[in-house]
Amino acid sequence: MNSFKKVLSYIVCFITGSVTLIIELICFRLLAPYFGNSNYVTGIIINTVLLGLAVGYYIGGYTADKHKSFFLPFVLVFISTVYLFIIYLTHTFFLDIIGKMNIIAGVSLSVLAMFFLPVILLAFIPTYFIRILASEDNMGKTAGKIYSLSTFGSIIGGFCTTFLLIPYIGSSRSFLLCIIILFIISLSIVYILFLIKS
Repeated sequence: MNSFKKVLSYIVCFITGSVTLIIELICFRLLAPYFGNSNYVTGIIINTVLLGLAVGYYIGGYTADKHKSFFLPFVLVFISTVYLFIIYLTHTFFLDIIGKMNIIAGVSLSVLAMFFLPVILLAFIPTYFIRILASEDNMGKTAGKIYSLSTFGSIIGGFCTTFLLIPYIGSSRSFLLCIIILFIISLSIVYILFLIKS
């Protein structure tokens, strides 16, 4: 794989890592008016996100062994973007209904319905890229680089969300900004790859 595609892969891993953490932090803010911020809420959100990451990592690695397509991760980013945009438009109505449920059931259902699928799709990307970028003699180095970039992206996403986005533009606009970033990155990279291929 040429160096340009590798750079695109690293950029996407960084951005999806960042967005995953932003989604998790925004989830706390969106659910707080309906369920509060107790240990139950915190535990359910964190563990549901971790479950989504685990599922996504596994599916990404498994799929890469069967089907190697450089376009697939970008298609999944676009699908997650569309899904998150639908959630952005409907989450208030949805939470008004779910917010009347028992706290454990309500938070679990909310996180599963709103963010579980996007987290799986975004977590799919690092392990998928590890498999298609690495050769037999640099598997460890490639895995370390991609997971480091993804984690560093999460750190930047967490820092920006905590100290910049939520304080200055609020949770709802931060959520929308996250969706816009994913939309731009997915479409622009697919367009670039299409131009290169043609």
